[in-house]
Amino acid sequence: MNKKFWLKFQIIFWKLLKNSKPLLEFIFPKSPQSNQPNFPTILNIPNYLIKNKMEIKNLKPSEIITTKDFPVHNEHILKIYFKICKHGNKEILPPTPVIPLSVGLPLLAGKTKIEKEYNKKIKEYVKKDKKIKYLMCDGSHKTTALTLTHNPIHAIILKSDSDMTEVRELVKTGDVFSMNTGKTIKAELKEKADHLKDVDFFETVKDKTERMVREKVIPEFMIGYYKKD
Repeated sequence: MNKKFWLKFQIIFWKLLKNSKPLLEFIFPKSPQSNQPNFPTILNIPNYLIKNKMEIKNLKPSEIITTKDFPVHNEHILKIYFKICKHGNKEILPPTPVIPLSVGLPLLAGKTKIEKEYNKKIKEYVKKDKKIKYLMCDGSHKTTALTLTHNPIHAIILKSDSDMTEVRELVKTGDVFSMNTGKTIKAELKEKADHLKDVDFFETVKDKTERMVREKVIPEFMIGYYKKD
């Protein structure tokens, strides 16, 4: 079945379902404890998905190249996200914006020796690990918390400049917390290349999280929770 058709079908179906109380109560009978319809989590379809039809996916932390900040800048924010994710409320967090590597790599102009060496290094890194398929635009604290609590990364896939514009609009409504990126795909890839150009090595979200655990640069209760599962 055509992927776009299937996405459109799901959006229409859930919109109709959410707007029909009798149908909802018929499909999901009331809970004896609360006397409320026993709606599944999937009914919490985000407004941005319904309105803009952007692709939302659950990704593995091993699939996403992360930023170089180590450890994360704000431990207090990490604690808040960790508690949200630990207690099963990750659905309230907005998705993490990512760019598929099939759309573009974070490359420099390649005019200098340093730029050429960086470009070669990032290409070899991606080629070596076929599991890596995305570049994270923003969301280091959130993805770290999700990984520490053994959750997938709820991501919004940015494939075009119009996607970038739409996500920026979602920041204004609070559906997305922040979007500290370039205004276009090309600009964002350039910004991330500038951000990563002086690193000794690249890391996925999983790699960096495990390094934080290994080097004990995050609170012990987070390390213990990550290790126990």
